[in-house]
Amino acid sequence: METSKRAVGEHELTIHTVRTLIVGSGVGALNAAEHLHELGHDDVVIATHALGGASGDPASARSAYYRMGMEWEHPDSPADMAKQLCDGGMTHGDLAYVEAVNSIPEFLHLVRNGVPFPRDDYGRYTGSGQRGRLASAGPETSVRMAETSMQAVKRNRTDILNKHQVIALLTAGEGGERRAVGALAVDLRKASSPTESLVAFNCRNIILATGGPLALFGESIYPTNSPCGHALALKAGAACANLTETRFGLAFAKARRRLAGNYQRVIPSYYSVGKGGRDRRNFLEEYFHATKQVASAIFLKGEHWAFAAPQLQSLGASIIDIAVHNEQAAGRKVFVDFSSNVRGEKTGQFNISQLDPEAREFLEKTGSVQFSPYDRLRHLDPESIDSLIDHKMDLREPQEVTVCAEDTFGGLGVDLWWETAVPHLFAVGDAACTHGDPPPGAELNAGQVGGLRAAERIAKHYDDAPLPLEDFVTAAAGQLEPEIANLRRYVHGPTELPSVRHVRADIQKRTTEYAGMVRGVTGLTEAVADARKQYDSLRTDGQRLTRASEFAAAVDNELLCLTQIAFLEAMKACIEGGGGSRGAYLVLDEHGDANVLTKRGSELRHRNENMAMHGQVFETTFKGGTEFEVRAVPVRPIPAMAEPG
Repeated sequence: METSKRAVGEHELTIHTVRTLIVGSGVGALNAAEHLHELGHDDVVIATHALGGASGDPASARSAYYRMGMEWEHPDSPADMAKQLCDGGMTHGDLAYVEAVNSIPEFLHLVRNGVPFPRDDYGRYTGSGQRGRLASAGPETSVRMAETSMQAVKRNRTDILNKHQVIALLTAGEGGERRAVGALAVDLRKASSPTESLVAFNCRNIILATGGPLALFGESIYPTNSPCGHALALKAGAACANLTETRFGLAFAKARRRLAGNYQRVIPSYYSVGKGGRDRRNFLEEYFHATKQVASAIFLKGEHWAFAAPQLQSLGASIIDIAVHNEQAAGRKVFVDFSSNVRGEKTGQFNISQLDPEAREFLEKTGSVQFSPYDRLRHLDPESIDSLIDHKMDLREPQEVTVCAEDTFGGLGVDLWWETAVPHLFAVGDAACTHGDPPPGAELNAGQVGGLRAAERIAKHYDDAPLPLEDFVTAAAGQLEPEIANLRRYVHGPTELPSVRHVRADIQKRTTEYAGMVRGVTGLTEAVADARKQYDSLRTDGQRLTRASEFAAAVDNELLCLTQIAFLEAMKACIEGGGGSRGAYLVLDEHGDANVLTKRGSELRHRNENMAMHGQVFETTFKGGTEFEVRAVPVRPIPAMAEPG
């Protein structure tokens, strides 16, 4: 990397010239950097808002890595795994096949890095689930991946610029000749002086690894202060895909940690309270007829953390999610209580011997038959209790629960090398879209494979030098000057404008209402109009800064609002085209073809999933201003030569 200064209009700008810029520092970004080094492409810099990204945050850790089965007594194949990846719909078969083919090499790369995936006495790597595809190094598998990958990147002496927030991508050329040539970033260490904090990158390639835009939601597993990368790429000319697809589930409100796995398998109880902590009630009694039914549904939430529309039938596990959602919608707070057992109206005391076979056999086999859920958890998984100490949470006391967004599967559309529609701009990790509704853990493998494929493409075909510095300044000046002017406008903006915090809260409220776990067929037109109005206001009027350094967050609000318009437009097109409830969300419709039958009666009239749309990917393209084009394209099949016989 070479650094120099050049005049851009009236401003002198620091410019870093480097062959490849990686934006973000999560597991996808770090893996791409590792592979570039292995392939001899060492002119690389990582620019990141916060070192480690969401991947290094234990609160948002993922426990399972989905790869091809390695139990040779039960043979697996790339084609079979690709088929499983496609079963959720909205997934291109060729991308799924690439992920399957490269899953074992990338898994073994993690092993070489030092991620402690379990092996048996014969040296075989073990797994669980279908054909043993789920590998786990414990509840913080993704954290271990991030830690070991960061160690490798530092050993490789890859340049890392921490506290650098990219706020614009730069392109050159028109039409089919358009390509990525650089980026504009804010050095957050100097953010009290906006114009002095600006840094430009002149580069041949960009790998965008900024994660998903979960800052759209006020309640999220991941930190909601992560900058939004989707709008950067949309404005540069890339297309998004499957923005309709987001996964939701229950989490501890204080720690933002999934309320899953053994936390649910020990069958804690739930209750809600009204304002001031009054009017406590065991609300699940309203949905289930008996203690046995309540207990079984809670136990199954340990196996199936995410909300799934099909699990609403026959008093399935997702009734728990809906019940919590309903309580929160009524303005009540929900708590999980590990000190007491569940109870239903008719059957009296909780009794392990009377549970459904799956729950009873698990608890008896593991010896988790103590009287209280807390004692059962202390016996079964004491680490899960101790891991909450840093959050000042004691599970001997009730803990507040909330519905959180986890994964936004929608992201940037990519080809077989994870290159977007803009040449030289790649997307890996949650910034890319390669799935519709994948199996748990598939997103981790996708991020690793994407980093490998992008690195291979860059090292083999895009290894030449960036533009000469003067040519870069000439090509980028027309894009840089408006961005600089926008930042200056914020610093000197009127005090009567809405604050940065208020704008963010307004965006998140709209997303939760119209793009949350429970959605409706009405109101989306008005929501899109409101988002457009807000974006226009942000671009023309601005936001009120409480301090000068807040301008970077203000710019991110602009990008987030534009991303929200894209999300809402995609949902509107999908629903108006006949789309219904998928694995991740429920679409309420008074004319729908399904309802939910519980002890409360028949309610929640909704649309079932439209299986005819299983074979479509919704692509969203930015047309300028606040306008987007959404179109449904057929999924590409698994390559014919790979189809299982």
